[in-house]
Amino acid sequence: TDNNNKPLQSVTVSLLQAKDRSLEKAAVTAANGGFEFTSKKESSFLFSYSQVWFEDKYEQMFTVNERENYTVKNVAMQ
Repeated sequence: TDNNNKPLQSVTVSLLQAKDRSLEKAAVTAANGGFEFTSKKESSFLFSYSQVWFEDKYEQMFTVNERENYTVKNVAMQ
């Protein structure tokens, strides 16, 4: 979301391997700010978010099991 808590479209969301921050997958947010990844393996990851005019942001590390859903809380870009 932006500073007014409105969804941001076209934010680049990268799913990174936690151990070395190598890129696993990337996506771009939809008009509602949503995005989705499907994990095919159990591993520890972190998200990075970037968009022009905003500071890059990193999410804390998390572990996901194969085909498990992980819900991301609202991320405020500044």
